[in-house]
Amino acid sequence: MDSVETYLSEVKTLAALNHPNIVPYKAAWLELPSQTDTIGRSSGDQQLLSESEAFTTDESSSLINDADLLKKHKRSDSAPIDKAIVQKHKPKTVPKLPWVTLYIQMALCQGTLDLWLSWKNNRFTSRAALVPSNAHLVRTDAIRQVLIQLLRGVDYIHSRNIVHHDIKPGNIFVSKERDDLLVQLGDFGLACHLHRTQQHKFGGGTPMYAAPEQLEGVCDSKSDLYSVGVVLFELQEDFATGMERCRRIEELRNANHPLPSELTLDNLVPALVRHRADERPDARKVLRALEEPHGASFCQALDQLKEKDAEIERLRGLLEQNGIQY
Repeated sequence: MDSVETYLSEVKTLAALNHPNIVPYKAAWLELPSQTDTIGRSSGDQQLLSESEAFTTDESSSLINDADLLKKHKRSDSAPIDKAIVQKHKPKTVPKLPWVTLYIQMALCQGTLDLWLSWKNNRFTSRAALVPSNAHLVRTDAIRQVLIQLLRGVDYIHSRNIVHHDIKPGNIFVSKERDDLLVQLGDFGLACHLHRTQQHKFGGGTPMYAAPEQLEGVCDSKSDLYSVGVVLFELQEDFATGMERCRRIEELRNANHPLPSELTLDNLVPALVRHRADERPDARKVLRALEEPHGASFCQALDQLKEKDAEIERLRGLLEQNGIQY
């Protein structure tokens, strides 16, 4: 029961999530398996005992079916009746299985990001695609919107001390609401609570998207950012074949690019897929850079102007002290 209560607690945590970029969970319930203590004798089993065969057994009430191993001797008119030797397994029983099935009902979504990536890589440019891949500017803006919504969902669960551990295109759900694109993070089957990592040994994830520390069983919220980086790489790049996609993602994982001086959409991937978790930015920092792309540069330029103004005032003061007209 302890394990059941643990999983129910996790379900309650997930059910409490309420954010536009998280797939909402509607309900969850447990179902017990059907239980049968003993399998009854079938008519087919009874028909196996023909009049020309004699059987002896120590357990006359035991069951015989197709799985039983029988060794028998037939009766002969000219010979005495030989006693049949019956060798069989113990009476068949269905154990009371110590498990239950947990069902989780979630909201219905139109498709996944994985589907759109397949369309993109196959050079589909029809109206059926959510984002046209033949227009660079439109595509770049769409990638930005997908990434921002995904990061909003990630930032939200991290604020609740929940780590997803399996962010990949197949778990990113995409829908169209009127003319707007809605991106939602779903499938929390591997999610865990940061404060329960000692009780809840973590292991798993999708190796192509999982961070190095995650594959070693370490639970860290920055692991989700690594996975987001691989997803962004897939959004930005085109792959002619599945083999090329796997090869290039593997190259990305093995490389350790230098950290960019500032975060932009074009240089974000190297920052997210750093080998060390503490070198990756968190979701909120990336969101600020994407939602206010010129904010950091503007503030830096403003600070430089203030410093120059202060220097000018200092020089003016020196000139006045020395009686120099300017």
